Amino acid sequence: VHPKNTVEVGPEIRKDVTEIENNEDTFDVNEIHNWIIRIDIPAGMANAVKYEISDRLDYRLTLKSGFEVRVAQKTDKVGTETVTLIPGTDYTVQTGGAVDGENHPIDTFTVSLTGAGMKAAAAAAGQNRADYEVRVYFDAVIDSDAQLGIEIPNQAKLHYINETGIEYLEESDVPKIYTGGTGILKLDSATETPLEGATFKIARDATAEQIAAGESVSLTVNEEEHQVVFAAFYADAELANQMTECTTGEDGKILMYGLAYGTYYIVETKAPGGYNLLTEPVTVEINGQSHLEEAVVTVFNTKFLLPETGGMGTGLFTVFGLVCIGGALLISVTCMRKKET
Repeated sequence: VHPKNTVEVGPEIRKDVTEIENNEDTFDVNEIHNWIIRIDIPAGMANAVKYEISDRLDYRLTLKSGFEVRVAQKTDKVGTETVTLIPGTDYTVQTGGAVDGENHPIDTFTVSLTGAGMKAAAAAAGQNRADYEVRVYFDAVIDSDAQLGIEIPNQAKLHYINETGIEYLEESDVPKIYTGGTGILKLDSATETPLEGATFKIARDATAEQIAAGESVSLTVNEEEHQVVFAAFYADAELANQMTECTTGEDGKILMYGLAYGTYYIVETKAPGGYNLLTEPVTVEINGQSHLEEAVVTVFNTKFLLPETGGMGTGLFTVFGLVCIGGALLISVTCMRKKET
């Protein structure tokens, strides 16, 4: 018999993003990434009444497919779990929609272990249940509702009822993710007036997987060779227009938004008419403030240096040309005389 007002401490529930014990990360908008919910295996779980994990995603996240439920030692990394539970047999997934407190539409889901699933998890843990946990994996993306440089939190909940009918409601910690961007201002190096018609791409260092798949290209940055991939980005703060390159307008600006934090290389692929192309990529760091107006990256272009008509430069080219022609004629005449003799 349990006193009605006794507060029971239930199984602990934790939440990570991308990797075990990782509570903060950053992604491109619309980049699929993985969340991991981790729940303890309590004593008597094999005969429990309910073991239900629920999640109400932040409105700036969109749920994707990819649910998996596994049993693992708490020290196991992703992919080294002990047992993978069977969907439909060991657990069920129910997805749906709702609205948050500010009337934003949100995605929701509930993962419920069946009686067979609770027995399978308990059996996998055996006598060392304190060293084991149930892991729920699912995929999501940052969507166009995201604000640059602003945290996007996410939390999960556990509803557990043990074999004697005692109910536990637990909440996880709240990991956070981010997305960011940068702005570029293109100016004439002499007059510092905005330049229209400069086209740019943005690259970042390739992952080992991208290099192995042949997706990377070579780029020289500060005399060092980098294997990079070019990133797609959004050209407006509303994250509506995605592109792979962008051209400056009359104000000389371009915007590159919806990018994960990190080091990037801005590459000019076309210079404005009459100007030299940048010979070196511009390195920028995208973070929580890099999208702000005061953090804009200023890039200068110089005009072609052509000699004036009739000037000293033209005279030198003319003299040099005449010398070359005279030398060629002299060699030709000498050769002809030798043949005649």
